[in-house]
Amino acid sequence: MIKKLITLAIISVFLTPFVTAKTADNSTLVKAEKYYRANKFEQAINEYNKTITKDTANKQAVQGISNSYKQLGDICYKEKEFMRAANYYRSAMFYIAMYSAQTKDYEILQITSELYPSYNNCMKNLGIKLNAESHYYMGELLFSINEYAAAGFEYSKSFGSKKFKERAAIGLGNVFKTLKTDYKL
Repeated sequence: MIKKLITLAIISVFLTPFVTAKTADNSTLVKAEKYYRANKFEQAINEYNKTITKDTANKQAVQGISNSYKQLGDICYKEKEFMRAANYYRSAMFYIAMYSAQTKDYEILQITSELYPSYNNCMKNLGIKLNAESHYYMGELLFSINEYAAAGFEYSKSFGSKKFKERAAIGLGNVFKTLKTDYKL
């Protein structure tokens, strides 16, 4: 009996850090959801990002951050702030694409099909033609102004070109490094 109690005490001492870490992650998600429901999308993004930094395969956090970016994009689009709206849409699509590529969960890509037309409309309203070259240079511009997720989306869109494929891979690597995420693609 005493051996069992000692064994349980030892096990609980070793498991406590892991249980505490899980609770901390969950509290971050709870806080993010609370911000989202209160329409405080930028704060929600910050909280979701904390979870994604620790666990890039957390579907709830990826959906939450993507939906938060979409909401901000929709607000900016209605206010005819097309560049800001496009950045928000890009960021949402970046997180969805990276999650999908890592987890092979392709159902989540449905969200992207809802975002891409809005993104295209922003580009048309800005007079920007979409091709591999424009995607690459847009990625460079966005990275330079600290819009890392949006830059990642643009870099990924320029992979189709031999001329920009290597540069885009380097840019995307810099995005991952800057966001401190370790996507396993």
